[in-house]
Amino acid sequence: MRILKVVKSPDKLLREIHEKYLPSKKELNFKVGDIVKVHQRIVEGDKSRVQVFEGVVIEIHGPIYNRFFTVRKEVQGVGVEKTFRINSPNVEKVELVRNPLKKPRRKKLTYLRPE
Repeated sequence: MRILKVVKSPDKLLREIHEKYLPSKKELNFKVGDIVKVHQRIVEGDKSRVQVFEGVVIEIHGPIYNRFFTVRKEVQGVGVEKTFRINSPNVEKVELVRNPLKKPRRKKLTYLRPE
């Protein structure tokens, strides 16, 4: 007689762990194309401070329990992009500055990157 062992897929197992142990589920109050301010905690040695990064959200990706978003801004003619995790303890808050004048027709605004 053969005994079959039921094993969960890694994706389902990860989802269950994240749902059970994530302390807070931050809601997305912004979309692709919005201008946001991301307040990020930076730790340098024994000191910590909050750094604000303001720019355009160019993409949101990942599953619900492990979502990332990328923000782009231009500093002195040089493009700077940062990717943040929604549920990261280092991201203190995400402030919506303003919505775009027109809704973007794409999921990812990679055309904002000059090639």
